[in-house]
Amino acid sequence: MNAQTNEGFCNWICDLYLSNDETIMDEMPGLADEFNELIGDVSRLITKEIDSNSLFEYALRFITHPLVYSIPLIVLGCMPYHLFYTARLIIESLTVGLYEDFWNRDWAFCEKLKDATDFRMGSLVNCGGPRCDRYVKLGQEINEVLGWLKDELGAEPVGFIYGVYDALSKMMHPITRMRCGDSIGGAFGIALTAFAYETPPMRVILQPAKCEGDVKVLKAFYITITHMKLITNMLIYAWGSLVSKLSNEELEDVRRRIEDGVKAIRQLMNIKY
Repeated sequence: MNAQTNEGFCNWICDLYLSNDETIMDEMPGLADEFNELIGDVSRLITKEIDSNSLFEYALRFITHPLVYSIPLIVLGCMPYHLFYTARLIIESLTVGLYEDFWNRDWAFCEKLKDATDFRMGSLVNCGGPRCDRYVKLGQEINEVLGWLKDELGAEPVGFIYGVYDALSKMMHPITRMRCGDSIGGAFGIALTAFAYETPPMRVILQPAKCEGDVKVLKAFYITITHMKLITNMLIYAWGSLVSKLSNEELEDVRRRIEDGVKAIRQLMNIKY
């Protein structure tokens, strides 16, 4: 890529991001607040001294933290596929970190990392393989420490976490059938939606596009970020409680953020677009 071509590409990206920023502020003014709050929620714990043997803290600091800082660029590029993958990766990384710190809290980091290669997210809700006793016990413990949230979620906390993870996972496949009705998900579903609503077909791949006139993709951003923020704080609360890593004051602060997250999702679901 020569200098002239490079300058033209940079100008195009800059103009696209500025245009999308205006669209987002006009159509979804609360979206920026949501990902700013997510960054803040994760960053609060990064200031603490790290336990070098904690897989959860490693996942929070070296996977979740950099990924959430990429979200503004993902949104400004109007690239939902990036966001689906990012949200899924964050949820599973924190969950496997919680699993290892809960069951193997006295192990060295490398021992936990090796053990984590056998972790299966789905086993938390439907285990049919090895270590089922561990998955069932951890699921029960998470549901217990987050029991005050069950009525708000309309489901057991572990079931809610996995439900969101599973929905994001379906977007990672070429074609899947979604749980809600007979709608088609995955890459084909996204491409068909783009065709039907005359929005950029590159939504199905990883290329920046215009957000203008595409309220559906903006709502997808909003829903994904609010749910990711809520689940991140739920997992932080569960880890802090079960592994005794957070003080009562810190737990109460995370609880308040969880309650705010539930309210944000309720408000979003009541908005008609």
